[in-house]
Amino acid sequence: QFLYFIGESPAMGKKGGKKDRELDWSAYPMRHVVLRIAYHGQELDGLARQENTTNTVEHYLIQALRQVRLIPPLVDTNGNPVDESAGSGKALMASPAKFSRCGRTDKGVSALGNAVSLLVRGAKEGQEDLQYSNMLNRVLPPEVRVVAWASVPENFDARFSCISRTYRYFFATEGRDLRRMQQGAAHLLGEHDFRNLCKMDVVNVSNFVRTIYTADIYDAVTESKLTASDDEQPNPPPVAYIEIRGSAFLYHQIRCIMTVLFLVAEGKEDPAVVAKLLDVAKQPGKPCYPLADERNLVLWDCSFDESVVHWRVDHGAFAAVLEELSNRAAAMHVAAAISTNMQRALRAKFGRVYDEGAVPNRGPRYIPLLERQTEHTYEQKVAGLSDAKAHRREANRALGTGGRDRALQPRAEALCGAAAADEGNASAS
Repeated sequence: QFLYFIGESPAMGKKGGKKDRELDWSAYPMRHVVLRIAYHGQELDGLARQENTTNTVEHYLIQALRQVRLIPPLVDTNGNPVDESAGSGKALMASPAKFSRCGRTDKGVSALGNAVSLLVRGAKEGQEDLQYSNMLNRVLPPEVRVVAWASVPENFDARFSCISRTYRYFFATEGRDLRRMQQGAAHLLGEHDFRNLCKMDVVNVSNFVRTIYTADIYDAVTESKLTASDDEQPNPPPVAYIEIRGSAFLYHQIRCIMTVLFLVAEGKEDPAVVAKLLDVAKQPGKPCYPLADERNLVLWDCSFDESVVHWRVDHGAFAAVLEELSNRAAAMHVAAAISTNMQRALRAKFGRVYDEGAVPNRGPRYIPLLERQTEHTYEQKVAGLSDAKAHRREANRALGTGGRDRALQPRAEALCGAAAADEGNASAS
């Protein structure tokens, strides 16, 4: 159902089993670029590389970069090439030069506008620019695509140069009052401490204040913003999405927000509960509640200064991505039609029998969020850290935002070394 790119990359070898000659890297300039990437997270184990799996966006992307020889091959301590497709582990976790990711998405979460920056091989002087999207998409799996790229200055960083990030969460509207949901979402706007609407990572994060610029609900088909008057109409859209744009986001922040907004939309909570959860002085502990489904979440866009980033598309690759998305949408429409028809047929054949013997299922009593047991507070979690994690926490605080406080870096690196030693001892015991 997917359109695959046809062509042979420079690293795929030639007929007859002849190997490509080695590339003289000294003959090529290195170019600092940012790649805009899209991927279907439902079929992947997350963005970042991991030691226990190779089914991640970064693994496939870095493997493709080496396969088409845009970055140097991975070698061991003796200078011998390492086969990245052989497995995972620490030996294969080395990052390309100046590698930085904008948004780290979890397993199941998709993206249309994530971005990574790094140094790649450029064209020789006098030659046309390399078509990075075309080259990479030929060898990437169909779940991952490079949709655009741009040359960027030396000091550009995909994470720290990002102005804002936008997420969309798609959901079925049946049984949900979108007017109430929008009222609850309005409390998110502005600068707040979101420790009760995220999963607290006290080792790496000590500041939970974030700024939300917009939080609006849209019809998923027409992409028109829904208002209170729209919600009062007899036929609301079957599928909608909420678009949340902010400066940056915390671990699981969007999924926590969506759980609370769904409770509001279903009439189980008042819209004002969002404001109460944001008041950490009165509500220092996060109530226990589950996360919303990760498969409906999409990192929609990462915004950068338009005077710095001038996106370019390689026309062949871009046209193929559009066709792939069209084919995927068509396949999902067919699957939805099959499920709908199967449901209708079962009801027609056995509905009366089912209704005659059905017993009302009232379910468990609902416990309001603010009456539930709470997780440990930030202070309690910090106090409960192991020695190794406490060392790492102190090192992260010394590094400052993203490790940019270079004056404190030697101390932080020393602390990290001590933490690593402690972790090694802890694992051994």
